[in-house]
Amino acid sequence: MRKLMLVWIAVMALALAACGDKKEALPSPLDYMDSVASVDLAAETGGLSDLGISEQEVVAQRGEPKLKGKLQGSTSWRGDVVLDYGDFTYNLNGGRVEGYSLNGEAATARQVKIGDDGARIETQYGKDHYVREIDQLRIWGYLDKENGRAIEFMMENDRVTMIAVADFAMYES
Repeated sequence: MRKLMLVWIAVMALALAACGDKKEALPSPLDYMDSVASVDLAAETGGLSDLGISEQEVVAQRGEPKLKGKLQGSTSWRGDVVLDYGDFTYNLNGGRVEGYSLNGEAATARQVKIGDDGARIETQYGKDHYVREIDQLRIWGYLDKENGRAIEFMMENDRVTMIAVADFAMYES
C-alpha cells in the first residue's frame, strides 16, 4: 500500500511540475477538458463530507491518521501534508484536502476497487474517458467539469492498480 501511495504522489508531483514548461509538459487531466464529456463525480469524497475541508475537519471526521507526512522536493508540493488512514490517503494543499487515493479494499462511490478491470470501470463511469501515459503507466480518467474534479485509474494489464481523485486545483500551476 505504501508503495502505491508513493507512486501516486510521484505521478501527481510530475503532473504538477510539468505545468511549468508547456513545451515538454506531461499531460494533466486538464489537457483533456475539450475531448471528453463531463461525468458527475460529486459523490467521490473518499469517506469525507467533501473535498476542500481542513486537516482539523478530516481528523474530526476520521480520527487520527495512521501516518502523517509532508511532501518535499517539488516546489509545487513544498509543505503539503499527506494523511494516511489505511483505506484512503488524503493530500492537503494550502491546508485543504485537494485529492486522495484509495488503498486496499476501499471502493469509489460507484464501487470500483483496485484489481477491477477496464470493463468494470466503463460500466460504472462510462466509455467517455481519456487515456494518458506517463512512462509505463497507462491512466484512464474522467472529468467532472461542473464540480472541478477528476478521477483517474492507473492500469496495468487491464487491471486497476491505483485510483486517485483530485480537484482541478491540484493540477493548476
